[in-house]
Amino acid sequence: MLKLWPTEQKEAAQCYIAKYGFPDEITDSMLIWYEKQPWKKIVLHRYEIDHHFPKQHKDFLTQTINYKVPADKFDDLAVFDGSIIIDRTKGEISARCHDEMNNILSLNLAHDIITSKKTVREARDAYAQNLIAHRMKLPTPYMDHLRFSLKQNTADPDVSIMGETIIKRVKQNFKSSMKKIKWQVLYNRK
Repeated sequence: MLKLWPTEQKEAAQCYIAKYGFPDEITDSMLIWYEKQPWKKIVLHRYEIDHHFPKQHKDFLTQTINYKVPADKFDDLAVFDGSIIIDRTKGEISARCHDEMNNILSLNLAHDIITSKKTVREARDAYAQNLIAHRMKLPTPYMDHLRFSLKQNTADPDVSIMGETIIKRVKQNFKSSMKKIKWQVLYNRK
């Protein structure tokens, strides 16, 4: 199946199979692992996505953890890195890049933004600094492991707005709208 995959994704598949074992799910376009610590889910995609931060490259590896992201931090994370993916209802945050170290770096810096340890600008600068240090073979603790504790029960199922009061109001608005439509139809016939 991997014969048709691009070389970089094929090599990544071999690397992650060696590290995490045989995938839990296989499709023509994805390899998926579940519960491979620290990851809740790992998806290696056959098809890549162009990404230009911090420099031009291709994203094809998505790694997900449980994490409750406050709604008021969504915009900051989107400005920080377009390959940070938040699922508020599931209580998950994912990073998508071309390798695990960069995903760890992204999630560590996202955590710093969420906890107000860094601004978006500082996090973007720190991302580039860590990549440069890594290439120079200097220590890069932000790329080694997640620097925060993972929690369970991070889902946020939101709040129902379908209480009795709302349903009554919607029905009243609907009836009122139907009366207006009826009068408009009658008026236009004359």
